[in-house]
Amino acid sequence: MTPPHEIFSMFLLTSVALAQLAPLEPSQKGVYFGPWYERLNGDTPLAIQQRTQVKSFSLWQSDMNITDTLQSAYIDDFVKQVDALRSDAVLYLTIYPIMGFEAVTQAAINEFATKIQTITASGRRVLIRYASEMNGSWFLYGQQPTAFLANWKQVVDAVRAKVPDRSKYAFLWAPNAANGWPFGGALTSLTPARPNYAVDFPLMDTNADGVLDALDDPYSPFYPGDDYVDWVGFSMYHYGAQYPWVTNDVPIPGKPEAILVGKPGWGAYNFYEMFCGSGAGGQPVSKSKGGKPFMITETGSTIHLSVDGPNATDAPTRPLNADAESRVPIKQTWWRQMLNETFLNQFPKIKGISTFEFIKHEETSWRDFTNMGKGTNITSQFGGDGGDMDNLVLKAFQDDFNGPLAKFVIWSNATTGSNNGNNGNNPTNSAQSKFAFLAFMILALIQ
Repeated sequence: MTPPHEIFSMFLLTSVALAQLAPLEPSQKGVYFGPWYERLNGDTPLAIQQRTQVKSFSLWQSDMNITDTLQSAYIDDFVKQVDALRSDAVLYLTIYPIMGFEAVTQAAINEFATKIQTITASGRRVLIRYASEMNGSWFLYGQQPTAFLANWKQVVDAVRAKVPDRSKYAFLWAPNAANGWPFGGALTSLTPARPNYAVDFPLMDTNADGVLDALDDPYSPFYPGDDYVDWVGFSMYHYGAQYPWVTNDVPIPGKPEAILVGKPGWGAYNFYEMFCGSGAGGQPVSKSKGGKPFMITETGSTIHLSVDGPNATDAPTRPLNADAESRVPIKQTWWRQMLNETFLNQFPKIKGISTFEFIKHEETSWRDFTNMGKGTNITSQFGGDGGDMDNLVLKAFQDDFNGPLAKFVIWSNATTGSNNGNNGNNPTNSAQSKFAFLAFMILALIQ
């Protein structure tokens, strides 16, 4: 029989460990995993599960816009599609203030808070990624730290006031990875013509040398503070071997790690240490104590299907290695670099990965990011890109996720009846699951 003092010590250690978990952070080993899917072009979670023939994904992502109104019907449609699976999967909502922060009204924010209240009241868990990639320059709301911080806090305050029980939702702060920072020359690059330039430039020029460049901290100026952030993460992609990203190449070994910690060529700041580790490394001062769970918020290894000609009237060209066989190592190497014992032990706060299941035109090429088979009717100028051409990638995905990679994934649990949300079996840190787990441990030890 275990001595009482040992029981108490184990009880105390377990209590402390569970108390330190963030909302929705799993207590078990593994990562939430699932796709950001092409909902607006007809794909559905049910179709993806049938296509992939793997266990039930624990995470489903979709996006909506907020301005003076909320795309509320889109959220309802998304919830309905995930509910059709009858699982306790997490709803992962990416919310874009697509017309800029000044267009977002308090009424729309209140509507969003009410929507979160409704969803969580049904038992469903929600991960909220608001104004993602805000340090980038490709959104109207990009590179505006002053406005972002105010709007982020406004949204968080509204939701928390409406839903005081924070066990079923979490706010995910998600800038873009720093490779390419400060992303000049795009839609909202920080220039003197910007209205808030006099305020925002000193915030972003973190080393105060009068120049915004790769030596400045790309993250800290946009961090709202630990009290306003539950999870952290960023977008992480493999676009090819080198800029301008138009060739199809197998990812080099260790690339995800290099992006996470800011190795030469992939940024100058260690995001993981700054927000998930000790908290050290921010400039001019660190703004987090660290310890946050990390989400790879959207990811994929692209196949460039076609590359635009130098002029608008020029015919596109077909890059090498766009054939079905060549796609497999380009895709498979990427997901295997993130789902393996070595990587996840090195970065134990990685708790989620969402794959980007789209075919779209970006910059100067049509790009196929998909891993889970054809889920869209969008193709490049050459056509036929998403059907048979992706079947070998799908087969590799099935083999890996029904085989050696399955153990790294937290899969969702089946639910019954009309409640498709939390059936009590998910590994998050709700008060009920904490105390049930602790009671079980005590009884087991006493016996």
